[in-house]
Amino acid sequence: MTEVEGIVLKVQDYKENDALAWLLTETEILTVRIRGYQKTTSKLRNCAQCFSHVRWQIHSKVQGFSLLIHGTCIDFFAFQNNLLRQSIAFVLRDIFLKIDGHSSYLNLFLSILHAVSDTDQEFYFRIVWLLKQILINEGIQPYTDGCILCHRTDRLQVLSKTQGGFLCSNCNTDKKTDKKEELIKIYSIFHAELENFELCRDRFVFSLQDVLYWCEWFEYYQQVHLKSLDFVKQIVKLESSA
Repeated sequence: MTEVEGIVLKVQDYKENDALAWLLTETEILTVRIRGYQKTTSKLRNCAQCFSHVRWQIHSKVQGFSLLIHGTCIDFFAFQNNLLRQSIAFVLRDIFLKIDGHSSYLNLFLSILHAVSDTDQEFYFRIVWLLKQILINEGIQPYTDGCILCHRTDRLQVLSKTQGGFLCSNCNTDKKTDKKEELIKIYSIFHAELENFELCRDRFVFSLQDVLYWCEWFEYYQQVHLKSLDFVKQIVKLESSA
């Protein structure tokens, strides 16, 4: 018997009465079988809801899925009818399911879920902080120490997604430019350590567009398509036209 703690990322029906659940822990993402989950009388349903913070006792198997024996719900995160923020959480969920676990992800994701009722600045900053950590761990972070093509460190004009980093005025053939403050923000966030967390949050403005941009960066360099991200964009489009 093993005790694990984490956030339930996904629950999916499995065979006639069971379900499979994906749990984000401090070390990995576990796939656990829950017997009888589909039955209305199941005592395990309450501790296996998506985006619940739980503590589980599981029986690990050498072959096949681990089994959930007992579980306790530590916290359940309600989005208070905020469809946009809930949908963003599903985007992060889908990203987690495409990468390996890391010791920082659980606490970072918990901090985001705890911030669902906070200001846009707080909520979006925490997401950007998580996304930058994911990009770094996956080795697909932007090159920000200079121009990615000629490596000069002055006259930087734009962050290029297709090139993978900053471009200087000589290499920026498209002539599209970013504001200097935006380039400073990008450089700072990707060089910041945990002790710089509050400094970055208080120094720069973070918005939904930052979240969308770095999710698209993940898509581009991991060569994946996140349908959940498409849904977020649809919500944004509908809200902007209302």
